[in-house]
Amino acid sequence: MKINVYLSQVNYSTGSGKFKGYWLPYSIGTLWSYAQQFEHIKENFTLKELLFKRETPEVLLNRIEDPKIFCFSSYVWNHEYNKTIAKSVKEKYPECLIVFGGPQITKFPERNNFFEEHPYIDTISLGEGEGNFEKILNDYLSSEVKQIYKFDRIDELVFPSPYELGLFDQMIKDHPNLQWNAVLETNRGCPFKCTFCDWGSLTYSKLKKFNVERVFSDLEWMGKHKIGYVSLADANFGCFRERDMIITEKMIEVQNKYGYPETIDATWYKNLNKSVIDMVKKFIENGFNRGFSLSLQSMNEDTLKSIERSNMKLNKFHEILDLCNEQQIPSYTELILGLPHETKDTWCEGICDLVEAGQHNSIESWLTQMLENSQLNQEREEHGIQTVFLENYYTSNEDFVGEVAEIVVATKYMPFEDLIDSWMYSWMITNFHIYGWTQIYSIFLRKNKDLSFYSFYNHLLSLVIKDKGVVGDEYRKTKERVSKYLSGEKTVDYSGHTLLWDSQQVFHKNSDDIRDFCLGIFKTYCNNENVIIAQTDFITSFGVDKKTILLNENIFHYCYKSEPLKGGIYSYNLTIREPYGSEDDYMRMFYFKRRQGWGKYRIEDFK
Repeated sequence: MKINVYLSQVNYSTGSGKFKGYWLPYSIGTLWSYAQQFEHIKENFTLKELLFKRETPEVLLNRIEDPKIFCFSSYVWNHEYNKTIAKSVKEKYPECLIVFGGPQITKFPERNNFFEEHPYIDTISLGEGEGNFEKILNDYLSSEVKQIYKFDRIDELVFPSPYELGLFDQMIKDHPNLQWNAVLETNRGCPFKCTFCDWGSLTYSKLKKFNVERVFSDLEWMGKHKIGYVSLADANFGCFRERDMIITEKMIEVQNKYGYPETIDATWYKNLNKSVIDMVKKFIENGFNRGFSLSLQSMNEDTLKSIERSNMKLNKFHEILDLCNEQQIPSYTELILGLPHETKDTWCEGICDLVEAGQHNSIESWLTQMLENSQLNQEREEHGIQTVFLENYYTSNEDFVGEVAEIVVATKYMPFEDLIDSWMYSWMITNFHIYGWTQIYSIFLRKNKDLSFYSFYNHLLSLVIKDKGVVGDEYRKTKERVSKYLSGEKTVDYSGHTLLWDSQQVFHKNSDDIRDFCLGIFKTYCNNENVIIAQTDFITSFGVDKKTILLNENIFHYCYKSEPLKGGIYSYNLTIREPYGSEDDYMRMFYFKRRQGWGKYRIEDFK
């Protein structure tokens, strides 16, 4: 009789109703597909189930059959759940070998007393999992299983794909009403070693490539099985110029052939160049339009050096943003608040420098999260890092086992009060500039009056703080909420994870008040009627999918294409960025479509 093996990589569901979906458990799928190269493993072990969704321990325990080996892939979104299930399995099946692996498992088990604190875990896998998994199965056959398995990297990425082996085919057949998300891996490794990240620390070395034929086969499988959303697992897609362009063209071919995947999301090469832009344009033109990510994390040079990110080129950033703006390619830039050497002043100046560089579409300001195997996790004392454990950072109605995120709330460079003020500065930039309410005003004043974005938005912030109306009320409510949230207080009717964007629904429900407030600051500098009309009509309204405006000056060309300001008759056609249903759908898209410029009309025939 073969030995029963269970592999678990659970995740939260995505969407709801007819759009409800799950992630195919690719990581554990690769463990099994790698092991299938060895005949003695195929002869002695059977895969009973790949677990992919959160369910209660009672439901799971009633279904599983005589598990001999139970492996869990752990990360921040499932680690607490995995521990709960592992305890329950061990209690019912004490002879079952419990194995934990994944980025959440400490690299220092002895120092951190891992096995003393987790007595129900028998074995852990450190490093790439495939080699360790094979060794664990071999040692199980000889009754010589060790506590700790360490495997650096596979020499050559030549082994069967879990898609090719059909490991997920039955899963899809058994759940015909679910939408599926998939991971596509074309290479492994990351040449960067950012201290806040656990990616480079796990695979830091030269990049290793999967065979192109395997990548093409995986894409064909995804198209045939109607996979709606695909996440490229590469840390730097676009770094292999010719190869990655060929893969991009294959993605387009598969989509044209099957209608799927509908969306492919990539983490683009950090050192930007024209070839990457060409790939991005193909993504956008074919509907793979989550937005072009331009990763920076901080604009402060001391911070970049501290997090070992100073090797990433910033000199072409302005040039690429200009190209994105001119061609209306949606781009987004992520910043991380609470990193070493970042102060309130450098943060506020930096986010305005980012706007100065031309980022008008999307800026996402995230809080620093302490990851178990990041270098930053070993530098707490050096930087005076203070953290809070948040139980509702990942929110879902499946949270019968809540996950916990450790978030930085202060450093020796940025006390708690400064961090809150810095976060509120991001709130102001996001809700006024990025969502468009003051975007044309501020760009025009920058070009026409030489008023810096930093000066304009510092003035705006002072008015926001003093305001007694909708704007001031929303500012004070949000500041109180984020302060309580980051102090570790329980929240009921809001999530700190999305709080930066929640105010936009309030803005649109009170659009006349917001427009009047923004007009007030503009008129302290200028009274150009064409700018006022352009700014007023730039913001979307529910139920108005398109409009045409006539201006006596080329305001949009002047602001977004760096053309001289000219008089004349200029007709601009404005359209909604994509269709929506109810008003609730319209409002929800301020978060879910934030990277596509939702809330601002698209300027058609913008040449």
